[in-house]
Amino acid sequence: MRGFYVFIGLLFLTVSFISCGGDEQESVVVTAEMIVEQGWIEYSAGNYESAIIKFQSALAKSPEMSEAYNGIGWSNAKLGKISDSIDNFKKAVSKDPQNVDAHAGLAGVYFISGNYELAIASAKQALTIKFDYQSPHDKVKAGSLRLLLAQSYYNMGDYASAKAQIEILGIYGKTLDPSSPTYPSDLLLAIDELSRKI
Repeated sequence: MRGFYVFIGLLFLTVSFISCGGDEQESVVVTAEMIVEQGWIEYSAGNYESAIIKFQSALAKSPEMSEAYNGIGWSNAKLGKISDSIDNFKKAVSKDPQNVDAHAGLAGVYFISGNYELAIASAKQALTIKFDYQSPHDKVKAGSLRLLLAQSYYNMGDYASAKAQIEILGIYGKTLDPSSPTYPSDLLLAIDELSRKI
């Protein structure tokens, strides 16, 4: 009977040793999400070209990944490649209409390109999805989008809407009188002052 227990003990040890894997190394599966995280690390370090390569690698693994297109959009914007940036932000929101960060980025690049109507639409969409938006990788936040709205409306000559955005921000502290002959320049001054505060 004692021999039986010794046999069972040895069998258990053998099975335990084999299941430990010996010297075999476990392979780590690198996911598209992991590659996107690496892309944002490159982005935060200011390595925008390297970030784009990472985001493209993520797309090679997962072609429908909205966040990878979003990363390419932001990286291209930092490199001044506005057209490429717009294309990638549009792909990001087509893959995920709730990607608030891509809508915010799209608002910015539309504004830079002088397409104020589309900048307004994108900024409004971002604020509709998340009224207290805060970029996870930049200093862009809801107040920045409100200021972009004010600037866009002002550039289109819609002073009432520009004033409304300034008032929503609530940090200007001066009265803007539409009946004043200096009203347009007062609005512009308010926008300029707010751009230094936000």
